[in-house]
Amino acid sequence: MIRMIAVDLDGTLMNSRGEMPSDFQDWVLNHPDVITVIASGRQYFTLQDDFSKIQDVAVFLSENGAMIGKGDELIHTDIIPDNKMVALTEKMLQVSDVRLIICGLKSAYLIGKKEGKMADAAVAFHRLIEMDSIDDIIGKDKLIKMAIFCPLENAFELYEKIQPLPDGLVPTISGKQWIDVMSNKVNKGIGLSILMDRFGIRSEECMAFGDLLNDVEMLQIAGFSFAMGNASPEAKAAARFQTDTNDRDGVMKVLRNIEKY
Repeated sequence: MIRMIAVDLDGTLMNSRGEMPSDFQDWVLNHPDVITVIASGRQYFTLQDDFSKIQDVAVFLSENGAMIGKGDELIHTDIIPDNKMVALTEKMLQVSDVRLIICGLKSAYLIGKKEGKMADAAVAFHRLIEMDSIDDIIGKDKLIKMAIFCPLENAFELYEKIQPLPDGLVPTISGKQWIDVMSNKVNKGIGLSILMDRFGIRSEECMAFGDLLNDVEMLQIAGFSFAMGNASPEAKAAARFQTDTNDRDGVMKVLRNIEKY
């Protein structure tokens, strides 16, 4: 019997227009015995707002697992030391055509102004403060991630070029415009394992859905893992099963028949 589901958002639950299935939140409320985990690279506060109907019952595995909580309770965080974030920022500022967002437990911080494509992308961060430099951020918050915005939609190309990173930090691709950098002790799979241990969930009682590189570890851990029809080759290789695309309601086609698993 499935007792926990973990669902990625962009490219998975959300269609290509950024729309959630109309019956998803009702499905969550109608299945109180199943722990629903929203597993995303998005900001914790953004997830709470976007899933306001279920924010008191769902678990939010945000920032790819660097900040996990339910309601106002923080279950797990992984902090990047200030000196490593400074070194990372100095390195990334040498890369052309990218913008940097430093993510903390209290807010996210954009280095520079919300201009051009960055203005549209910034709406994904419901708590975002503009800062002139990393020096203005250090000491004001505990930092957990850097989100690198690639307005030229070349995240897959830059993923290789930005490495190596400061010791203990690893990148992952969260979309064609986004590269996230976290501690090497952070990914969705580690976050899901923490939650499975906390709630006493075995692998065969867990179901997960994903489509990209940042979902791979999560798909490997869940006993019933589904790659979307539109998923990357890495995600498809990691998953045990495949469902339909995000534009063809792939997640809900499985959840509406969850009793089969």
